[in-house]
Amino acid sequence: GSWMVPRGLDEGQLYRVIQNAFKEDPPPGGPYTAQLYLYSLTGSKITDVPHLQTAYGGRSAKWVLHWRFFSANNDAVRARHNRFNRDIRMAGLPCKSFYNYIDGDTECHIEPSGMPSKVRWLEAYFSNVPRMQAIKSREDPNGVFRSHLGAQSFSTNGACGGVPTCTEAALSAAAGGYSCSYRIGWLMDPRSSNRMPMKELAACNVVGSKYQACEGCKPTHLPTTAT
Repeated sequence: GSWMVPRGLDEGQLYRVIQNAFKEDPPPGGPYTAQLYLYSLTGSKITDVPHLQTAYGGRSAKWVLHWRFFSANNDAVRARHNRFNRDIRMAGLPCKSFYNYIDGDTECHIEPSGMPSKVRWLEAYFSNVPRMQAIKSREDPNGVFRSHLGAQSFSTNGACGGVPTCTEAALSAAAGGYSCSYRIGWLMDPRSSNRMPMKELAACNVVGSKYQACEGCKPTHLPTTAT
């Protein structure tokens, strides 16, 4: 996992949390199964560029806190990782992290209502989400390239770009145990385990290409995807 440590933070509590976490014995498997890295972000090559000028969300941070607990499939190690995550957030760190180490357990993407939010998730890793979304919409209006920026919900009204053959019957057809409509919506839903949602036309193209029962919902102007 990783967190951006902002300038101006009282770092005393943070240091105590780090020390307590790494005083514990390392996870099973050897002496190097618990690792801690601190990366400075104070050089002029970083600080001379305005924070919102680039997509990278950590340009305004003072340093990066990065750690690794190996044996991640071990429940006790995962619990230790999540506990450390919670403790350092309690030490005052904002929801700003490092895209190379995306962590779904941080809960930065959860709204006060308890529902996940793709925008909040993006804001934890990037500097100017509206600008990124505008660029994505302008340069890839059909959603050909899969991206977290393309998340949306699925409506069966005029589905798949209004393909005439994408009828209610086609959307309700069973494909591997799920309806075509469900499969398309799953690829588009930022709350699904997919985590990299597609735009509607791209999702329709994938499902229509892969499942014969759903081929009526495949946009005819897009190439068939590999299955």
